[in-house]
Amino acid sequence: MNTRITLPLLLLGFSALANSTSAAAAEPPAEAATTNNEVRHWFAFRPARDDFQETILDCSRWVEAPTGRHGLVTAKGDRFVFEDGTPVRFWGAQMNLWGRRAAAEIYSSNVHIESIRAVCAANLKNLSNDPSNKVRQPTTAWLRNRRGEWTKWQRDLLLDFVRSPAFDDGPAERLTSLDDTPSHLPPEFMTFAEKAVGLIENALRLDPPAAFRYTNKLPGLVVRFYEQSTEPGTRRQCLDLMDRLLSLGIGEIDAELNKADR
Repeated sequence: MNTRITLPLLLLGFSALANSTSAAAAEPPAEAATTNNEVRHWFAFRPARDDFQETILDCSRWVEAPTGRHGLVTAKGDRFVFEDGTPVRFWGAQMNLWGRRAAAEIYSSNVHIESIRAVCAANLKNLSNDPSNKVRQPTTAWLRNRRGEWTKWQRDLLLDFVRSPAFDDGPAERLTSLDDTPSHLPPEFMTFAEKAVGLIENALRLDPPAAFRYTNKLPGLVVRFYEQSTEPGTRRQCLDLMDRLLSLGIGEIDAELNKADR
């Protein structure tokens, strides 16, 4: 039997379906009902009006009016000063791990700016000795933006890094920056290489896979530093490092020596 459905009948069916759906939605599920029962335990949030009376934590007496009377904050040496020369100090509280990491990222990004370089470099030195490797990790991110020959402040910061626990975390990024040096490697490279080879020796005894964190580009840089050096003592140090790398089975040193006249 063929049934013909007319438009009015179809619309009536849709209307009935919509009404039944609305009725079902109006009935809250069991968990919603439970939540509604807890409303009786709620209370109105009516905080006391702040009358701005002095408290032990009140610092308003140190805020000068009008705001900005001394100009923008800048840096002079290792101190912050306003534009008009007025010295200023900032207090911070509750610098947790992630706060310190964020600070390290900020200092690394801004250490190339001459006016605040001294402040950024001093804080990067401190943060590279932080107990947490999560904080130490970004303290050398400034090397990513380093170009050209090594300047005095860059060499000083590199040496601070080599002497810090941050170096032990793995110097791969720093080795890449050294490899990108257009001509002569900085004199501090010898201290860098000595410590890196020592870390390789230690890692091969305790955790062999970790040793490869320090081998990337290092053999080629040692050979390069040997070739650029003219001082006999420095050249002997480079040869000793090459021998140590060979004895450790670092294959890259063989390839580099084949390119050079030892």
